Amino acid sequence: MHKTIEKYFSGSLSEQEKDTLFKEMDTDNELRMYFVEMQNNYSLAQMLNEDYDSEYAQKRLLQFKKNNRRKTLRRRVLTISKYAAILLIAVGIFSIFKFGNTSETIQKAEYIEYNAPLGLRKSITLSDGTKVCLAPSSKIKVPTQFAKDLREVMLDGEALFDVRKDKSRPFIVKTERYDIKVLGTIFMVNSYSKTSAFKTSLLEGSVHVYNNSENILLKPGESALFDNNKLITGKNNDREFYYLQSGVYQFNNKTLSEIADLLGKWYNVNIKVSNPQLSKKRLSGKFRESDNIDSILNAMQAIHPFTYKKKANDEIEIY
Repeated sequence: MHKTIEKYFSGSLSEQEKDTLFKEMDTDNELRMYFVEMQNNYSLAQMLNEDYDSEYAQKRLLQFKKNNRRKTLRRRVLTISKYAAILLIAVGIFSIFKFGNTSETIQKAEYIEYNAPLGLRKSITLSDGTKVCLAPSSKIKVPTQFAKDLREVMLDGEALFDVRKDKSRPFIVKTERYDIKVLGTIFMVNSYSKTSAFKTSLLEGSVHVYNNSENILLKPGESALFDNNKLITGKNNDREFYYLQSGVYQFNNKTLSEIADLLGKWYNVNIKVSNPQLSKKRLSGKFRESDNIDSILNAMQAIHPFTYKKKANDEIEIY
């Protein structure tokens, strides 16, 4: 009956077949749940105008921009405990925690690594008040204590930064290809070490994107991206800032190959579109982080019919 539901959303069921399907769902709870899931994902793929998505995203972005100056008592206790633990490590009480050899312990004392799990975002607040929202399958390394004249983090993946302003200590995001330097602003960085792609988009303030041979100073509404082996400037789409806060990713007129690449990063799978003509097909739609990858692919099939199969080693082939 699952195939029948997929046919229903593609518009290929007769009225009699629809009646049979609905009667079956009256007594089959699992089938009814699958229908609801497909209904949700099909609406995402069709990019229906759901005002609450945009409204929710806007609210979450505003919330992200607020300075968290008034800490709760619980947060203070946790912060004090964290630094107390760091102090203990610094003075040499390593054996209590059983970290293993000395060099490994020192590394753990110097940096904290935050990882966003598959298909889910992760929000963190750094010791200087800077807020970071990590995209799925992303990670960031942060020193346990920033230097007196510099705040430096290392990113592998995609993240939205709301940097607490501090003129005396620039904030630098180091990536595989470029570094991004700011004083205090809101911007996004997309730089996965597994790919050559790079993009930084600016919402407020200014950022300096550079490496040993190239540099660009961005203004609000601009992006710096790696294209044809060089760094160029482009324009932002504000929607790209909202999805990390809302959990709703909206795409417009992107190729199936581009969407497959995005899904691969979010769910840590290698998705290959083996049909060259199919890879160029364009789609507009949206999906939420709570949607599983099979549901998203099934919804996309309703627009551009294709077949996919899962292989070993977390690989999916679309053909």
